[in-house]
Amino acid sequence: MTLLMSAAPGWAQSPPRVSRVGLSRVQDTSLLTVVLSRDLPPQVSPVLEKGAPRLIVDFPGSQPERLPDRMAGDQELIREVTVQTIPGRPGVRIILDVIPGRSYVYWRKVRPGPAGSTYFMLGLREEGQAPAYPPGLELPEREGPRAQYPAAGPAVAPEPSEARPGARRPGSQREFAARAEGGQPQTAPFQELAQVMPAASNLLSHLEKTGWQPEGQGNTDKTGSQRYLLINPQYPEMTVRLRHVPARGGASDITSVTLGTDRLQGSEVDKYRTMRAWSMGEIKKHFEDIGDYYDDGLKPLRIVLRERTKALALRQFEVFKQFLETGVSAEPQLADTVLKHIQERVNKRLEGAQYTVSENPLVLLSQVDFLYLRIYYVGR
Repeated sequence: MTLLMSAAPGWAQSPPRVSRVGLSRVQDTSLLTVVLSRDLPPQVSPVLEKGAPRLIVDFPGSQPERLPDRMAGDQELIREVTVQTIPGRPGVRIILDVIPGRSYVYWRKVRPGPAGSTYFMLGLREEGQAPAYPPGLELPEREGPRAQYPAAGPAVAPEPSEARPGARRPGSQREFAARAEGGQPQTAPFQELAQVMPAASNLLSHLEKTGWQPEGQGNTDKTGSQRYLLINPQYPEMTVRLRHVPARGGASDITSVTLGTDRLQGSEVDKYRTMRAWSMGEIKKHFEDIGDYYDDGLKPLRIVLRERTKALALRQFEVFKQFLETGVSAEPQLADTVLKHIQERVNKRLEGAQYTVSENPLVLLSQVDFLYLRIYYVGR
């Protein structure tokens, strides 16, 4: 099945057309190329899910022109490409299904084509093959002019070496920590963590004082990234996850600290976790295609989970508030911003929501199924 359209008379009055979508592999980059009849800035949204990471590219108000519903991925980073209409409004949506377990960064670029057309290019690279950035973070394309992106929306940030005029430099994280009391952990487990990720020492000290403890010894993956899990008996349905990516290739250290509600309990949660772990063969036993698996299987459960995790976050909001006030002490208003987002009514038409609540340091709030509040520290 293909998406069809009839060209409207009068090019100037007609909506922009998406006439071609292609995926190719260029060296270490998965390259999506989209041909449009004229310039139309897309909306690019990473969906950071452990079992089903995706990158969604929307062209609002556009019309498809004989586009395929699905295309095979390059099987290096992209498993499949899906083309559909944007739910609830006119426009073309392109979904890149990233192979699970792959952290990636991406850039985008626009070039003029013949007869007024436009080529939109989106390049994705594995995080291990590029400077260490948070997974799903947008980067400026190195070989072309720097693009300008809106401040709102998914995570959009300059490279650490290209700080914007007037913005705080990444090294100022230590200045933030120095403004709060008790910036150094006192017990051996947390002192060891602070040696690995000194930029987060102030937040580690707070977590230590409020009863969080490491579970296990942590682990190191093939890229050299170190991961640790903290739990607290006072909050059995919540976790703190630490990740440290050491400097390499001229880039700075990256440390992320994530407070999440991913140990929520209940029958719907158990069913959701079971379905998320299904193999492709198991999915095909229950659903005709992968789209039905997401729309009819996972999406209704996600709505339930988002309502429940919202209630949990509101009950325990003081934990989130102290986490932010200690981790980003120079911006005390962030807690109010996060609270407003959590209190928003769940939009059942959407897969979820992700907000960039601070750019330096980068702070993300993700509400897809469980709720995650993540702080990124750049440098030591």
